[in-house]
Amino acid sequence: MASVAYVWDQYFSFPLPVTGQVPPPGTLSLQVNLATTGPANVVNNPGDWLFCIIGWRQLPYGPPVTWSVSDDSAGQHNWWEPVGAPNGVSSPSGLSRVSVWMCPKANGCQNVMVAPTGYSPGVAVTVLDVTGMGPYVTVETAQTVYANGVTSLSGLAAGPPASQALLVTSLMQDSRIGSTPTLTGAGWGTYIGLAGGSNGIDHTGDTVLTTYAQFSTGSTSVAWSGLSQSQDLASVLVSVLVNGTALVPLSPNWPVTILEAAPGAGYQTPPDQLTWTPLTTRYLKLDFTQGRQYELATLSAGEGTVVLDNYDGSLLPPGTGSFAGISSGTPIRLRCLWAGGAWQVSFHGNGSTANPQISTGEIFAVTPGLAYSASAWLACSVPYPSGVTVQIEWWTAASSAISSASSPAATSVTAVLAMASGTAPPTAAFASVNVVAGDTPASPVIFYAAAAPAP
Repeated sequence: MASVAYVWDQYFSFPLPVTGQVPPPGTLSLQVNLATTGPANVVNNPGDWLFCIIGWRQLPYGPPVTWSVSDDSAGQHNWWEPVGAPNGVSSPSGLSRVSVWMCPKANGCQNVMVAPTGYSPGVAVTVLDVTGMGPYVTVETAQTVYANGVTSLSGLAAGPPASQALLVTSLMQDSRIGSTPTLTGAGWGTYIGLAGGSNGIDHTGDTVLTTYAQFSTGSTSVAWSGLSQSQDLASVLVSVLVNGTALVPLSPNWPVTILEAAPGAGYQTPPDQLTWTPLTTRYLKLDFTQGRQYELATLSAGEGTVVLDNYDGSLLPPGTGSFAGISSGTPIRLRCLWAGGAWQVSFHGNGSTANPQISTGEIFAVTPGLAYSASAWLACSVPYPSGVTVQIEWWTAASSAISSASSPAATSVTAVLAMASGTAPPTAAFASVNVVAGDTPASPVIFYAAAAPAP
């Protein structure tokens, strides 16, 4: 069953400088340390979805500011995407703004980072770990509304989704003075995230970001009220199916490929302002090179060529229909999805039993003197120095254990491909494959294993 497993909140706030003071940085990113922030004090569960809700203040002058999201997943880059872009980020006409980003089936990470395109006097961030969601992405709705100098805000509504969906709504306020907002609409319970704060000097950098979530198959609406003081408000409502529409490759040996372009955009367009238009049915060929092509070559920019079927002429600049605005410098991207796996087993200790493990039993016959190996993807729910290993254990024909060979220990939240290798001893008849935790782990430490690629 899908549920919100963990919630983390963080913020920063700057006072406006006065004469003689050093001005604040032109731009400043914010780091949410999942291991030390929030009541859970844990990092995300590998394979769960992450959602990042960002609320920020924008100056009434200067260019609009938006934010991007990334993390420090080691070795395996997580894919962060603005939900329903560009509809999931509130209007630049608002002095308070809000957006939502998602990371499907995230690898383990410790820090989620948000970075702006310009100066913002205050930002508040809430990160959600959502368990039980499938591998495919289907965004049902992404809506925003804003108003400056008001005490209430409404106008967001979502009809019944195609199947059970996660719905998230947030309200961004630019003042901590006054009462707490009240949310009305079907299915909303109590808030799950409350981020924000003040700079301790004035209220020019105040931020308050209130977040609610629900899992529903019905329609709902969002109406905020109950504020005792006029403020600049912005709200967002997104709906993502728990089990999105599956993508089927043309061949089981090929990945699913999705080629998209963002007409009207350029290399400086923020990610949450890109409108991606599918080109998959027109996609014929893509070639590109990057890096050094031979040992003595100098480094150079990558080059690529994409061949498209322009049967109706709509791709000729400046483009027509959904491709209006296409030109030199139009961003394109190719997304690929390979059929992968998921964590097949998980287990934990009890704080008193040494080396808890799971085993296949005497699963295969072996010949003494021959070499054997076994591998698995391994990870821990939190960094665990004693780690978890994959092990081959040798058994006699009478089912007596002889000895074992183990892989190096996996100690982090990032999935690691571990391999155990060894030679069957003279009296061995069978072998089992075990996943073994080191030392005496407490029950909150969960160990994961899979024979398939890491989720």
